[in-house]
Amino acid sequence: MNFMNWKNRHTPLLLLLITLVATALTGCSTSKFVPEDRYLLDAVQVRTDSKDLDAAQFGQYVRQKGNSHWFSLFKIPLGTYSLAGRDSTKWLNRTLRHIGEEPVVYDSLEAARSCADLRLAMQNMGYMNSYVDFETQVRGRKLKAIYTLHPGDPYRISSFRYDIPDSAVAQVLAPVFGTGDQQVGEVFTVSSLDNLRKRIATVLNDSGFYRFHKDFVTYTADSLQGTQGVNLVCRILPYRENSSAPPKPHPRYRVRSIHYRSGDGYDLPLRRSVLAENTVVKAGEWFSASDLQRTYNNFARLGAVRYTNITFREDTLHNLDTDIRLSMRKPNTIAFQPEGTNTAGDFGAAATLTYQNRNLFRGSELLSIELRGAFEAIKGLEGYERGDYEEYGVEARFQMPRLMAPFLSRKGRRGSTASTELSVAWNLQNRPEFHRRVFSAGLKYRWPTRDGRVQYKLDVLDLSYVYMPWISATFKHDYLDSVSNRNAILRYNYEDLFIMKAGFGLTYNAGDRVIRASVETAGNLLSGSPRSSASSRTATASASSSISPTPSMPSSTSNTRACCVSAPTTRWPSTASWVWRGPMATAPCCPSRSATSPVVPTPCAAGASANSVPASIVAATAASTSSIRPATCASTSTSSIAPACSGSSTAPPLSMRATSGRSDPILSSPAASFSSTPSSSRSPSPTASACASTSAISSSASTVP
Repeated sequence: MNFMNWKNRHTPLLLLLITLVATALTGCSTSKFVPEDRYLLDAVQVRTDSKDLDAAQFGQYVRQKGNSHWFSLFKIPLGTYSLAGRDSTKWLNRTLRHIGEEPVVYDSLEAARSCADLRLAMQNMGYMNSYVDFETQVRGRKLKAIYTLHPGDPYRISSFRYDIPDSAVAQVLAPVFGTGDQQVGEVFTVSSLDNLRKRIATVLNDSGFYRFHKDFVTYTADSLQGTQGVNLVCRILPYRENSSAPPKPHPRYRVRSIHYRSGDGYDLPLRRSVLAENTVVKAGEWFSASDLQRTYNNFARLGAVRYTNITFREDTLHNLDTDIRLSMRKPNTIAFQPEGTNTAGDFGAAATLTYQNRNLFRGSELLSIELRGAFEAIKGLEGYERGDYEEYGVEARFQMPRLMAPFLSRKGRRGSTASTELSVAWNLQNRPEFHRRVFSAGLKYRWPTRDGRVQYKLDVLDLSYVYMPWISATFKHDYLDSVSNRNAILRYNYEDLFIMKAGFGLTYNAGDRVIRASVETAGNLLSGSPRSSASSRTATASASSSISPTPSMPSSTSNTRACCVSAPTTRWPSTASWVWRGPMATAPCCPSRSATSPVVPTPCAAGASANSVPASIVAATAASTSSIRPATCASTSTSSIAPACSGSSTAPPLSMRATSGRSDPILSSPAASFSSTPSSSRSPSPTASACASTSAISSSASTVP
């Protein structure tokens, strides 16, 4: 707070000091290293008299530019250089010149070349009658150069036709480019003509013309006198092996055979079927440059392959023999990663041992096995026998660089860039408050589009089984079984759960922006087991924009009386989800309201009955900025199970508490919940709102039981 006050009081002084220093540096004689008969190039300006032309894009064609500015105001590098003396034998002078910037001396020859480059750039954009005016403004020893562009009216294509003497080439290009009428009316620019050359070369390279390149495409332009029109002819030159060879039709090549070779001098450790599935170049078909690039991309996806080189051998009959040479990576790697933790003064240590096999079944399959152990000494817990936290886990992942699915043909797998991943994990957690065992397994698919901009992911099946073999009697009495405790609703987070989840998501990457979207659904399969008295369903939806879900709550079959509660006014995070759990024995009730109006606190009248509603919505969030205060309400429930809220004391606002190195009694539970500020006694304090809200938020798309 003191720092903020000092900062507010002295900010103007700091800005003034910075301005004075910059002025002192730039106020030095910046022209003292400029020869007497020369001028310092102080500034360069490019302007135009046409509204259709952007002068800023022509700055790159100016050969000489002034010294650089800091904050677009001060020439600090030039001022630093000017502080140096003329004696270059002194260390200080050499240092100042090294970190500074030498003054730019105006050169009239470079200015003339810049005018020629600017005029050529405008002509390439179709302004054939353009010209450039150049002028200078001198003030003392400093000079400002001004380039004024006069583009005039652009030339346009009046007529366009192809001249292709090679009948085979003409037959391939006719369905793609037609007669060239689509070019008529466009501005005559060099960039558009060069793009057309590249398109022609791409089409022919994909149609068997292995030796064709864009230099065979030339243009003849004839401008009409007195008009702004151009008659354009696109001509494709015949093939020549060299400059002295006679012209002949362009040869068309067909792939005759494909051979796989090792680049390491050993036999290839890949199955023949895997090599064939990733080879897009096909024997017996015309050569295609696009298929060649896709083959490179497919082998680059294989984790076992380090380098790929594809060469062609041609014969006199225009056949190509393909040699695919692969260099392999080392198949086995082992990594060890130790780490130390400090959680609010509780020190601990963890270690991870990872083994990877990149070519398990000779198909570039990736097998990863990870072993993890962690320990932390927890101090200050009262009423618990042990004060240490232990965690042991093992995770195995098996990833295949192809789509493994039933009823999928070999042709479908050949054209697919998808990958399949199977995962199994087991985690053991022993805390002073409880013991937990978590088993998970999943099947996932991932595949990108050919251009790589869109990535899809499909979670076909994701199973999670949570088993609670032991809960401390103190923890159970204080937080789970207490009738008067407002956190009793959290007992459902410490029961056995079997969650099944499925989801779909995509990521769009356009370079300057990234869009992510996903949809998931999950539910507890142990809803009918004795340890889970409430049937539980979960639905999760996430999006990249803010949402304010208000889930509808169906009626419960039970008939209980409970207190009316208030739903907290919540500022939703950027990625949100709603979770509904129910019904259960006792549940809060809230007055009817519209979907847009907030819920207001309404205490129940003594002895009043309330319509039963489904179970409370468990607040599950990892990054909420809202504060929740439980409503003051008196329970009139006659159920044998403790009501969700009781008492009339107002608790302090709840806030999130992050942990590291060990699992928090609440944050490590399958359904993340709010945790209050820890008390001075450091006793575990799993908390939730006294009266459950009718909505809940989640900052991620992970499974929330």
